[in-house]
Amino acid sequence: MVAGLPKALRRMGHDVRIVMPLYRTINRQKFGIEWQTTSCVHMGHGEEQWVGVHHALLDNEVPVWFVDYDRFFGRFGLYGDGQSEYGDNAWRFGLLSKAAMQIAKDQSFYPDVMHTHDWMTAPTAAFLKTWDHVLSPLSATASVLTIHNIGYQGIVPREVLGYYGIGDEYFTPEIFEDHGRLNLLKGGIHFADAITTVSPTHAQEIIGPIGGQGLAPYLGNRARDVFGILNGADYE
Repeated sequence: MVAGLPKALRRMGHDVRIVMPLYRTINRQKFGIEWQTTSCVHMGHGEEQWVGVHHALLDNEVPVWFVDYDRFFGRFGLYGDGQSEYGDNAWRFGLLSKAAMQIAKDQSFYPDVMHTHDWMTAPTAAFLKTWDHVLSPLSATASVLTIHNIGYQGIVPREVLGYYGIGDEYFTPEIFEDHGRLNLLKGGIHFADAITTVSPTHAQEIIGPIGGQGLAPYLGNRARDVFGILNGADYE
């Protein structure tokens, strides 16, 4: 979906970029991935994470920026080692979410909309409304959160919020708090300007008590901003 939608949008005249991790398993030579520059990503507690920025074209059409940070992405698995999920996934994808914003600013690319996917990049919606809400070139950037699989919500330890640099005032049942832990998808639902899912039928399902898997009340509060868009297919 992340490969097909940007191509369709570009053919409609939109300027679209993709940001994703430079996973260890990606063949850089095969896809023509080249080093471009570095970016300094500011996280919470004054942490500065310097990441490499690599560049390639998807099907010779869509620019892709790859975030190179070996500590988090230089592993064989994407989300885990095949036996279990990596215990620091919330830190890994929190960095990705913030890096996408920093790279855009460093490259003087100021999008009207940042499109985030599932809990992994839902924090971007929160960053746009906290870190980058004022005095930032992204202060007017809106966010869209697409929920592909609501069963995975990113329920992680509370201390992750400190790494994100988001204050405890947002650790409330209405925003991030979930039985004493952090629910990243829930926070994304609160902060995103629009929420989409994979079909009109599923959009109705996730607002209900069964399909919502605990998040139905919060999606219901945002019902006017929840849209179901049927996934398309790239026939090429």
